Amino acid sequence: MDIYSLTWKYFTAFEGKDLDTLRQIYDEGVVLKDWDIECISAESVLAANESLFTSAENIKVDITRCSVDNMLQTATAEITINIDGQEILVADVITFTGEGKIKNIRAYKG
Repeated sequence: MDIYSLTWKYFTAFEGKDLDTLRQIYDEGVVLKDWDIECISAESVLAANESLFTSAENIKVDITRCSVDNMLQTATAEITINIDGQEILVADVITFTGEGKIKNIRAYKG
């Protein structure tokens, strides 16, 4: 399993507002926690994504740094998310299942 490629696939789908791809890569029990929300389950995370995608005209994700630990099946990424001209610096810690599905996303605003 290539954690690095899976992480890029996630950010590409997020930037492209691609709910179908996100649905495919989220584990059913995925947990998303950031500075505003906490969602538990693929459906609730997808609902949160859809709400953001609907409210934002443009989303751009720039990855500054991404490191992976294949043994722990975890990626840590420093990113800048630009939502309709507002830049947010974020550190994401993404954990994958053995099947290559995202099971946990922790996002820290910085």
